[in-house]
Amino acid sequence: MPAPRDDQPEVTRLPIPVPVEVDPVAIGVGAEVDQDQDEVEDHG
Repeated sequence: MPAPRDDQPEVTRLPIPVPVEVDPVAIGVGAEVDQDQDEVEDHG
């Protein structure tokens, strides 16, 4: 009985923090990529 209960909270907590961390990272990477492209366009 205690085994399945431990699995449930772990599975529920894992997917929640994963997307939260991915969102800011994706936004930060996207912003950096946009800046790089702008610089390349200006020099070009």
